[in-house]
Amino acid sequence: MFQLKQVACAYEQKKVFTGLDLEIRQGQYVMLMGENGTGKSSLISLLTGFKQEESGRILFLGKDLKEWLKDKRQKRDFYSRLGILFQDVDSQLFNCTVYDEIAFGPRQLGLTEEVSQRVQDTLSLLKIEDLRDRVPYQLSGGEKKKNEILQMLMLNPKLAILDETDSGLDVDATRIVSSGIEKFLNKDNAVLIIT
Repeated sequence: MFQLKQVACAYEQKKVFTGLDLEIRQGQYVMLMGENGTGKSSLISLLTGFKQEESGRILFLGKDLKEWLKDKRQKRDFYSRLGILFQDVDSQLFNCTVYDEIAFGPRQLGLTEEVSQRVQDTLSLLKIEDLRDRVPYQLSGGEKKKNEILQMLMLNPKLAILDETDSGLDVDATRIVSSGIEKFLNKDNAVLIIT
């Protein structure tokens, strides 16, 4: 799915990593663990196209990442296949209901058929039907994480990148979020967990 070949990355003229080889295959959980400052956020920026590698090559589904990002249509196609759950969720939330926020992505991607039923099914999957009509920015930290997982499940991306997903979650919320991730993973997609 994703293949990095001898990738080098720098931040403000300082080398973050060099010669990085990484392969993420369909049906795989990949966990990347490391201390602060080891390049985890830089890797996310590379995989999502927000930062360019200095050298080496990044392939997504066998196609060079630079090709995916060269025009508006291909960018949309690329980002429709990628799900990113950031550690800090406050800046990403709309001023609407949880239902509207979850339905927003699929609607923007033209996936309007049975959106209402899909939202309800996804809410039920994570056992959080009571969040449906609440305002996302008023949710607790754990509820916001669950809301993020809901969005990912609705979009059903090829690759889900989860950055510090368990941050701020209690044991019960961690179990629910983990269950959602397990239900998401299948032979046609992959999950990258960064912590």
